[in-house]
Amino acid sequence: PKPDGRRDTDADFGKKTYRGCRKDGTLWEKIISWFGYKLHLVVDAQYELPVAFTVTKAS
Repeated sequence: PKPDGRRDTDADFGKKTYRGCRKDGTLWEKIISWFGYKLHLVVDAQYELPVAFTVTKAS
């Protein structure tokens, strides 16, 4: 990849879109974007302790 001035070349832009419908029938949409990584976490439901995790690019 061509260098673009970032120090952390593994991090990337990510985006999550939430959509729904209000009680009056109008639609809504919320977009959250970030730069960095995603943390995938598996948690024990009874004790609320982390069991496993993985860190991936945000894209």
